Amino acid sequence: MDNRSINPFDIRMLNSYLKDNKITKEEYDSFVNSLEDLSDNIETVDVEMDENKNENEVEE
Repeated sequence: MDNRSINPFDIRMLNSYLKDNKITKEEYDSFVNSLEDLSDNIETVDVEMDENKNENEVEE
């Protein structure tokens, strides 16, 4: 995937685009403010962690 196919407000490229003046902070702020509020769709997830297990350990 090349950078031309990425949305200019993609968070993965945002800092680079801002630094290179491909977008302005004002354009980004306007984009963020235009997004629909989806906070009603939030869902709580409980995750149980095994304290004895190394987080990098892979289960077989």
